[in-house]
Amino acid sequence: MAFLMIGGERFALPIGDTTLGGDTDELFRGSALSASAPFAILSADDESMTLRAVAGVDSVRVNDSPLGAEPRILRHGDRIVFGDLILHAGDLRAAGRTARAKGVSDADLDAAPGMASADPTAATGGQLIRADDGSVHNIGETGLVIGRDPDCDVVLDSHEVSRRHATITPDLLGYSLRDESTNGVFVNGERAERVHLLSQGDVLRVGDAIFRFSADSASYEPDPALWHSPLTPLAPAVEPADASTDASGARAQSTETAPTRKRPRTVAPAPPAIVLATLDVLAGRVPVGMRFQLERPVAQIGRGMASDVCLIDDSVSGAHATLMLRGAAWHIIDHGSRNGTYVDGKRVTECVIRGPCELRLGAVTLFFQPLRARTQDSIGTLGLIDVEHAKRSSE
Repeated sequence: MAFLMIGGERFALPIGDTTLGGDTDELFRGSALSASAPFAILSADDESMTLRAVAGVDSVRVNDSPLGAEPRILRHGDRIVFGDLILHAGDLRAAGRTARAKGVSDADLDAAPGMASADPTAATGGQLIRADDGSVHNIGETGLVIGRDPDCDVVLDSHEVSRRHATITPDLLGYSLRDESTNGVFVNGERAERVHLLSQGDVLRVGDAIFRFSADSASYEPDPALWHSPLTPLAPAVEPADASTDASGARAQSTETAPTRKRPRTVAPAPPAIVLATLDVLAGRVPVGMRFQLERPVAQIGRGMASDVCLIDDSVSGAHATLMLRGAAWHIIDHGSRNGTYVDGKRVTECVIRGPCELRLGAVTLFFQPLRARTQDSIGTLGLIDVEHAKRSSE
């Protein structure tokens, strides 16, 4: 089903033509669109959606490209701009992939701490789909190289990108991303380790380029060629040598000693991450639907590569703001950003956040959802220590 994101609200689109702008369509009455003159016509069916400009209107842009009278195919996440209006097109069939990010699912919001499980893939059918233009890059059997060098399979012209930045190759568990760069590769908003196993729908950022990864679904069936293969007999177990008894009744040591059987070493599973809050992207040049999870009581937000929540958008400052958990309440602090920090539409320099709200940093709109830990009502830096201590005591 096709939909539009307008000011953080989702509007499902009917099959057929829908005029954007004006108050003739009951669907958009009361929204920001009703105050605008008609500027485009969106056509949706079961398979796709297209957009064309209204006759005489030449100031509509889709992903920073001018829109004309000829229908243009819209993809999930496309950005539509008309004057001060910013809209995002979406398709529920694709939203699940774009929205898949490391974090908790909507069904688990009340069950923190917890993390959504990864969605494994097969080592076939791998693709990278670029978010800004929809171009598709297939990952072959020998892998795919991303970098600034013209010989790379995906060439990115940016000084933030190394000449050979990263490679993606198929392996036994699916597809592995190997970071060979200085500035790193970010997967679902977090900097990846040097070697990272990709999951279905992961969002990758290399420099300022954003890609969505997809591949064939993982199969757990054995290879049919193995079904009728002869079984290899197991080697006979080594029997321990019998101990003999001498005339005095003392047990003599055997000349042959049985090998010592080593007890299997058990590794305790890592404790689950404590999710303190989530941030969902509602609008902006960052992929709509991306979710960031906050697992520490202090989170830096900005365009800079070192930010905990990295938002690649020119309207966001390098070090834009900080979210900080003090006692039972979250605080947001603006660091003198150029385009400001807004909480539910009000510009702030520092304020207390007491519940779910809409945050806007520059042109990027986020939905902030604080999560309540099961173990105690308020959690902060000291509270985290208490939670970890309680976990270890219970094990």
